[in-house]
Amino acid sequence: MADGIEPADVAGDVVEGGKAIQALTREPELFEAAINAFRARDAEKWHAVLEKAQAAIWCPRICEWVCSKECVRLCILLAGPPREPITIEQIGPFAQLLVRLAEQPREIEVLVRAVEQEDARAFQEIARKLEASAYIHLLCHWVCYVRCHLVCRVLCERQPWRPVDLVEQLRQSATAIASVARKPDALKRLIDGAAQLNCAILKDIFGDFVDCRLICFWLCSWRCLIVCLRLTGAFRLTDDFSVAEMRAFATDVLGLEVVGQDGDDFVEFALDDGAKFELFGTSAVSDEPSPFALNPVIAGFLVDDIELARDELARTPGVELLGELYVMPDGYAWQAFRAPDGHAYELVAEARPPAGGEATN
Repeated sequence: MADGIEPADVAGDVVEGGKAIQALTREPELFEAAINAFRARDAEKWHAVLEKAQAAIWCPRICEWVCSKECVRLCILLAGPPREPITIEQIGPFAQLLVRLAEQPREIEVLVRAVEQEDARAFQEIARKLEASAYIHLLCHWVCYVRCHLVCRVLCERQPWRPVDLVEQLRQSATAIASVARKPDALKRLIDGAAQLNCAILKDIFGDFVDCRLICFWLCSWRCLIVCLRLTGAFRLTDDFSVAEMRAFATDVLGLEVVGQDGDDFVEFALDDGAKFELFGTSAVSDEPSPFALNPVIAGFLVDDIELARDELARTPGVELLGELYVMPDGYAWQAFRAPDGHAYELVAEARPPAGGEATN
């Protein structure tokens, strides 16, 4: 495969990468410290951990491995789990999106700010503004791939982290991609070359660019995403589940007792300590997208006066109310909200006891 990638070379890289990660994972505390240093982009703490693990010589490999996992986490957080297959046919239109983005540097700044703050709402809003919702996972993984390169340079070369560098790198990358995307024949050859791992085609096109990495980051980001989703398609994440199936699991396996409502889309169970466990589908909440898409397992807080509690949350910095306060005819009510940790929770008020239902002396 003179014009492609040799499997032996890939296997060698995987083995070397495995050795590097093994050195770091011998002690769970060191591994956790490395992840924390990576997320904080703290080069000094990062190097201290690698040196203690005697793994400093493998800094780039370890950083790339951590970053590949972080991109999966980050893009599920920002864009949600992929709902549809991502195909080669989408890459051409995605490239045209980057043509527009190259001409809007301020939108790149908004994009970077959403990624840096891990703000899913802001990221999805800028994607809608860019008419990129259909390519939101491609967009996220491209940004993350470029970001990985900069983060690993910061950590391994002990350089300062500056978000403005990511903005500029993305702008340059979008501009380079746009220069090819404006030539349909060259763009098709580029996409075909990357899909086939044909280095001869890619080198011929890259010859027109001073820094081919700007385009290579883009190629690797979407090719890795397409291949990995194809290989793991059977395990695709989803927030859609069968309430009936979960009900059977809760009663037959967990031994929980059904109390209160027991419908096709909402079931209540009693726990031994008096707390409740509820299953509900999205149609039981509203016709709008579920506010719990990013963390479908949630905690609910039982309150005596839900309207008072809701008003107090509305005045609390860092808290966002999700949707309206829902009140059922029997008085059962709930209000979803997003806490400062980014997760969704609920306030819950119990149903009123039926008239004459209380015991009398």
